Amino acid sequence: MKPARKHPRLDDKSLYSDPSRITHIIIKFVSAADNDLYVVIKSVLINTAEEKHLNIYAFSIMPDHIHILTSQNNDFGVIEFVKTVKGRVKALVRNCGIKIEFQTSFYDHILRKDEDVVTVAKYIINNPVRKGITGLFGDHVYSGSLVYKF
Repeated sequence: MKPARKHPRLDDKSLYSDPSRITHIIIKFVSAADNDLYVVIKSVLINTAEEKHLNIYAFSIMPDHIHILTSQNNDFGVIEFVKTVKGRVKALVRNCGIKIEFQTSFYDHILRKDEDVVTVAKYIINNPVRKGITGLFGDHVYSGSLVYKF
């Protein structure tokens, strides 16, 4: 008999819409990715964050996953944000003939009080350098911050 799969979300769902919390999200996807897809993902992230009044402290769109460091609020939590982003991206790329398949769930890590937001943001923005996509911090056009100027 297979062991029961652990549910990836915390039992206390209120943490996912607590405005005092900041969450690092990783969403995996499969696609014959190209720049058109990355443009759509970046646009959807920025527009959704602005529309729902969320801070994007850092984001990095990689060939097979997306890192997002974001705030949440009482009206629009992390789970709703991820569902909205995935749905909007899928709808927009379908119209362009691009196929994308998102993982069913997503990884999340709610930052502890002792974790420095700027350090985590820099780590996320530096991901393309560590993976050899670009040579310099901040050079990847599909990484950035809506809060900080690095």
